[in-house]
Amino acid sequence: MKSDFSDSVWCKFGTLLIGVYYRFDNSLIVGSENNDKLCELIKELCGENVLVMGDFNFPEINWTSNTVNAS
Repeated sequence: MKSDFSDSVWCKFGTLLIGVYYRFDNSLIVGSENNDKLCELIKELCGENVLVMGDFNFPEINWTSNTVNAS
């Protein structure tokens, strides 16, 4: 998988593309455009058989209620 997003690993099993991410939440280290790069990568994967796993560091997500309290 070609991407400008830092810290991801990909492999393919048959038609299934598997990606593992670590979204570092410090923009001083990875740059302020890192979230945009992640969104571009996700858009590129539309229509594929994809399993995405990892640590996205989004503290605004309430995993109990499956809601987000952020823009």
